[in-house]
Amino acid sequence: ARGARAMIETGVLDDADYLIAPHVGVRVTRTGKIVCGAGGFQATTKLDAVFTGRNAHAGLEPEAGRNALAAAATAFLQLQAISRHSGGGTWVNVGTLEGGSARNIIPDRAVLKLETRGETSDLDAYMQDRAHEVLRAAALMHGVEVEIEGVGRTISAQSDPELAGVISEVASDLPDFDEVVLEEDFGAGDDAAFMMERVQRRGGKSAYLVLGTELPGGHHTSRFDFNEEVLVSGVKLFASLVCRLSGGA
Repeated sequence: ARGARAMIETGVLDDADYLIAPHVGVRVTRTGKIVCGAGGFQATTKLDAVFTGRNAHAGLEPEAGRNALAAAATAFLQLQAISRHSGGGTWVNVGTLEGGSARNIIPDRAVLKLETRGETSDLDAYMQDRAHEVLRAAALMHGVEVEIEGVGRTISAQSDPELAGVISEVASDLPDFDEVVLEEDFGAGDDAAFMMERVQRRGGKSAYLVLGTELPGGHHTSRFDFNEEVLVSGVKLFASLVCRLSGGA
């Protein structure tokens, strides 16, 4: 959730009339189906929390230690207890927890990497605020320090219906697609939302499309796989869209 913002800051999109961002597979798990205007992007914030305590021998002088790993473990569990928001979907996930150096040494350092999510940017902000409170409280409980760093985020976004309609018309003319859906919720986050928002804010149009493919292993797993024929279909679609949007045949 960092690449798109870096590109935006170069100004590369400041005069763009159209932006079309593609993905494969997300909730569209059949080759031949296409969603032309995905919306419902989850806003998300990525956080690293570094807990710093004091190491000590666990048998000789445990009272001299301040257990950073215990603080991080407490935070891990209590993050799951954040109350969800009545205004929409909210999520939190801890992806990694690392700490300690040996079984007989009280750990003086632990790193917890997590993310918050919300159906909207405001809902994600609520989850992020609560996560900060939990992390700081866990550190205080165990007498350690915590440094919280934001390492990436995305915002919510929506495809322009007019551009999604153009994509639908072009896709319907290609034999590669036998099911053309105008709009569906994406149900995840993507930093392409920043790019979409920048183009829209400056008067252009943006759309996010999803090309269907079988996913025997699911996204972001060690078993991920997909039907590579969808790449050929995607190239055909984008070539046709360039011709259509630029006034060509």
